[in-house]
Amino acid sequence: MSIPWGDIATYSTAGAGLVISIAAWRVAARSADEAKRSADSAEDVARIERERWHSDQTPIFKAKLREDGGRAKLDFQLVGPLSLQRLDRIELTIANSDDLVRSARLAGSRPQEELDAQVWGP
Repeated sequence: MSIPWGDIATYSTAGAGLVISIAAWRVAARSADEAKRSADSAEDVARIERERWHSDQTPIFKAKLREDGGRAKLDFQLVGPLSLQRLDRIELTIANSDDLVRSARLAGSRPQEELDAQVWGP
């Protein structure tokens, strides 16, 4: 009886190729998962950096209210950040928000005359 060594070698090679192909497929799938995780992390870092840059560019003002001959004078000074000092001009708008109801609603609250005399602001 003759052993078909050629067939055994062919089947062994095919089996080894199948095992290697499955292993390569698993490695490729794991690599794709890691690449997606890495891309998500990079996006998170980019978002954090955008938010940090935005907050670093938020102007900081110092406001001072003083009385000057019976009139109130409001002075604003740009304190920071240094990157905004290159600007030629900054415009401030003081708006009156008349959309709020300013009436006494609760028992024991201030009289309406005091509420009307109040200077409202944030």
